[in-house]
Order: sequence, then structure tokens, then C-alpha cells
Amino acid sequence: LIVKVAPAASLMVALAGLGFTYLGIGQIIACFEVGHLGLLPLGVALVTFFGEVRSSPLPAAVMVMVVGSLTGWLSFEGWPEGSPFPSGGTAEAVKESFSHFSFYFPSVLGPDSFKV
Repeated sequence: LIVKVAPAASLMVALAGLGFTYLGIGQIIACFEVGHLGLLPLGVALVTFFGEVRSSPLPAAVMVMVVGSLTGWLSFEGWPEGSPFPSGGTAEAVKESFSHFSFYFPSVLGPDSFKV
């Protein structure tokens, strides 16, 4: 009876609200799991998005990604047990990752790249 009376868009609002809440709560929980690493980018996001702080020439989202990446890599805490990258986050892994930092020219992909 409700489906016949109410427009379809109004019924989808509750579903969309639940989806956005689930996505937001998941990120907040991830930030609280490793508080000293997750709360700094969260704070930068809140200040730049809602505090009207200018981060030009970079967009605010790029600023949050840079701060989050730097705090994660510079903490040298490593990854959780059972991770597919067991040596990540250590000082040796950071040094090894900078050895790959260079300019790479684009290359044409061969036909083998498109095989299923």
C-alpha cells in the first residue's frame, strides 16, 4: 500500500541515508583503531572542510591524503599481523619504496596485456 501511495524516490532516501551512515561510520571506526595515526588526517579534514581554512594551491582532499600518507609511513609501526605486506611501514620498507621513486616514460601495452 505504501509503495502505491509514496513516490519511489522518497522510499530510497532512507536506504541512501543508511548507506552513507555505514560508509561514514566505517571510516570513523578505522580512524579510532589506530588513533594517533587516524585522528590527525580526520582533524585536518574537519578543519579544512568545515573550518573554511584555505589549503591552496592544493585541494583540501589532497591535503588530507598527504597528511594521512605521511603519518602512516613515518610512524614506522608496520602492518597488522597476517597482512599480505608484512614488512610495510618499517624504516627499511620506506627506504626501499623511495628507491623506486623516479620518472617513468609511458609505454605501449602489448596484446598480451588484454588477454582474459
